[in-house]
Amino acid sequence: MKRFALTIVFGLALVAEAFPSVAASRASKAESPHHFVECQVFGGTHNTLNCGNTYIKKYYRELGPLTGTIVPADIEAKLINCDGSHTGVGLGTNFVALSQFPANVLVIDGQPIIQIDRVRGILTIKELRIFDENGVPIASIHDNDFWIKRGVRAVQPFPFVMEVFDKKENMIFRVTYVNNDFLLFSGNFRYGSDLVTIGDKSLKIGRFDFQNACDHDGAFYTDPDHTGIKYIPVEQ
Repeated sequence: MKRFALTIVFGLALVAEAFPSVAASRASKAESPHHFVECQVFGGTHNTLNCGNTYIKKYYRELGPLTGTIVPADIEAKLINCDGSHTGVGLGTNFVALSQFPANVLVIDGQPIIQIDRVRGILTIKELRIFDENGVPIASIHDNDFWIKRGVRAVQPFPFVMEVFDKKENMIFRVTYVNNDFLLFSGNFRYGSDLVTIGDKSLKIGRFDFQNACDHDGAFYTDPDHTGIKYIPVEQ
């Protein structure tokens, strides 16, 4: 495993297309049409796409008990010291570079929680399963189509971001579809009595704390006997 750092960058062209009035005021201050506003994903600035709250409030919408689709953005992702890999999944400050598909990324007690595929050259969330503390499914994504249980609050600050909250307004999980090659996941992922917590800076499984790891085609996993990162093939 290798250490890496990640920064995502917003181009004004993207911002202008989505938010013309806000982008116009920013563009007037830019030195050129290709000026970029850098947004650091990890390390505490987690209005994740915080070029700023203005944008989030402009697009923000509540999601009811429904199905829908999450779509990729076109945000440049810069990975440093990870063998130049740029296709994969971010989990806290950890990165799993993917070259074999479909791929398990998070497996809890033998249950695939996050699976990624590549369809027509675009990374796809093949499966994502979210359970509450009682083991009840409350949200899922299958081939980029999401489902949210009735009574569960979810919001979409951007078309490429989905956040789900519990009854106490604590965020359960967030997925950010950064671009065609890169996805970010954070939150509390449960299965049975096991809990995996993915925060801004680490991924915690029991007493194990993973930070700044870079692995190729491995899955973070835990079972009654072991915890770690290894290749776990997807059962067809």
